Amino acid sequence: MSYRRRGEATPTIWAWATQTTEGTLIVLGAVAVLLLAWFASPLGDWVVHAVVSTIPLSEDVALGLQAVASEQFRYAEDDHGIPALGRRLVAASPELAKSGIPFSFRVIKQEGVVNAFAFPGGPIFVTEELVRQLRATGPELAAVLGHEMGHVIHRHSQQSIVKRQIVPFLLSVLFHADDDDREESFGEATGEMLLRFAGEIGELAFSRANEYEADDVSWQLLLAAGFDPRALRSFFSKLLLLGGSGDSRAAAGGLSAVSLMMSTHPATEERIRMLERRWAELPAAERRRIELRS
Repeated sequence: MSYRRRGEATPTIWAWATQTTEGTLIVLGAVAVLLLAWFASPLGDWVVHAVVSTIPLSEDVALGLQAVASEQFRYAEDDHGIPALGRRLVAASPELAKSGIPFSFRVIKQEGVVNAFAFPGGPIFVTEELVRQLRATGPELAAVLGHEMGHVIHRHSQQSIVKRQIVPFLLSVLFHADDDDREESFGEATGEMLLRFAGEIGELAFSRANEYEADDVSWQLLLAAGFDPRALRSFFSKLLLLGGSGDSRAAAGGLSAVSLMMSTHPATEERIRMLERRWAELPAAERRRIELRS
């Protein structure tokens, strides 16, 4: 047994961890375990969801407005009936109508880009190329809007940013390192921190779980609004057909355009199969009623 000499400073845990091989290995192992738990288990998603759930709607709206402003979209003259479709979906859901989310629906000009975008707080945009190249029907456009509304409702953009920046993010929020003197709740501080990443929102790609959640919202909204929910499946089928075709439209830009949408909306074939199973699982009487109504 060894004893410390009188007057000798007691080694700190940090000094032991950083100045000895054994300590360094233990620290590195602990970090590796924490990272594995964060990215390969539900722990990270649970923490992120808990953090994001504290954000007031007003902060979501502010984040969305700043993100949209950074995009400098050019708006199309023809709205293709999309705002009316969006309002119909909102009105069909009492919970959504009461949520206070100020949804807006616009068509934008982005040459060669087939895509749709959702921003925090409710702004949703569909490119004119999506309508034209896919020759989307009214129900299919409603399905796209419902899907994007799902991203807004579940705050997928906010979750993506928080999970990616969790350590500096939480430290800044917990210690209110925001360089102002305003007293804020945890949720308000979180929302204010997110404003720093507003310019990145348009480039975010959602996870497969996010996409399934958004598909579920679209399915439910389509049913509530009197649309055939299979419109979401038919939209994905058109997307795959255009992306794999060799026609002149694809050669003129369709392939790159559709590839962009597939990169932000992954696993399309798998999601089509899931939607087919979901339709088959509906009671026969309900399927007949939907088919007759359509």
